[in-house]
Amino acid sequence: MKHHLIRSFLCAVLALALVLTASFALAETMGAGGGSKNATNDDTSGGGTGDDIAPQVTEAPKDDRFEVTAEYKWTEGTSYYYGMAVLNKSGATGSFLVSLDFLDANGEKISGSIMSADPCEDGAEAFMETYIDKPFERVRYEITYADPVYNEITSYVQVTTEIAGDTAVIKAANTGNVDADAVQFYCLFLNDAGEVVKYDWGFLVDTDLQLKSGKAETRTAKCDVPFSSVKVYTTGRTDREVYNTGTVEISQPSAEGYEVIREYYYHMDEYGFYQYAVAVKNTSGADAGLRAVITLYDANGGVIGVSTPEVDVVADGYAASLSVILNGPIDHAEYTVELTGPRYKSVNADIQVDLVQDKYTVDVSGTNIGEKTADHVEYEAWFLDENGDVISRDWNYLNGEGSVSGSIRPGETATKTAYSYYPYASVDVYVMGYRK
Repeated sequence: MKHHLIRSFLCAVLALALVLTASFALAETMGAGGGSKNATNDDTSGGGTGDDIAPQVTEAPKDDRFEVTAEYKWTEGTSYYYGMAVLNKSGATGSFLVSLDFLDANGEKISGSIMSADPCEDGAEAFMETYIDKPFERVRYEITYADPVYNEITSYVQVTTEIAGDTAVIKAANTGNVDADAVQFYCLFLNDAGEVVKYDWGFLVDTDLQLKSGKAETRTAKCDVPFSSVKVYTTGRTDREVYNTGTVEISQPSAEGYEVIREYYYHMDEYGFYQYAVAVKNTSGADAGLRAVITLYDANGGVIGVSTPEVDVVADGYAASLSVILNGPIDHAEYTVELTGPRYKSVNADIQVDLVQDKYTVDVSGTNIGEKTADHVEYEAWFLDENGDVISRDWNYLNGEGSVSGSIRPGETATKTAYSYYPYASVDVYVMGYRK
């Protein structure tokens, strides 16, 4: 399975009920396209690329605290997306965790993913999306409702959207007396059938990654194909919850052909998860794939779960991280690493990487100094504090639109900015890519 360094972590995630209380709805939906439906409703509207197929809903216990109000399915390049809107009807601010399986036409699982929203105010809709790199026919999911980690901002952040030709102008104004953090928008351009023809997202924040009290921020999203309507969802939070993750006991396996260079463990408070990763350097003398078997333990030595993340190819002398995302903390982890046959040709040696650091960001530039085009060049940035602890991380393709991979031709330079939610002391950046 292809291991894209952030979203594929979600596809290999362990669905562990460590923090959230178990109150969920289970549903299976079929068909292509967008439209709205209840997670427990057999009817659907909308279409997409392909024939519509009426959904088949399996056991779907109803939870009166939330309702699935819309589901979307669309394609961007070689990425196949699924999006969901969930209405909070609980009477209080809450959060949602969605464990999702992508299924083929025969109902067989292709891959899995995790989506989350924290917080979501009562009466508000939370939007979540995920994707895989191959077509799927339907999805099956569990939705878990829990108390929020953060405070909501919906009651005092006013969002308006205006359409000017092919552009949506999205404005957020903070009318409250508290600064709002990580205010984001998700913009879906829809056709007459309710299908997504274009998707965009971004932050409605200043250079401090906040929407400050009494201030407003405006962003635009542009659609280069005909559309009939626009749906915009927003999210944000206040009062960052501080977690003491403590010291995690780690093993230090080594073997001829690779070197473990460090481990990462932190609470991904921008999403509500925890992440454990091991960075491995290929010292085999040739291109190789990497696979880890990571066993996670609680404080009593009990096994929480096992994950087997993979990387398709890393060049000799270069490193990549192997990661697992959880929805609860661990006490310690043990792992083994093995080299595998590379699926593709690495382009690590062809990409000259340059970094420009600022208080909250690092510009990652990759110049193709080789003679052939480099494909699927991506970076992962781990932001560290002065103690070497992870405080944030970011990922993207160096060349491409959003999550859609692009190529870097010989002599071309591609640059992306990686963002930290908090000021950082140092940053570890891994760049990888391949050529088929």
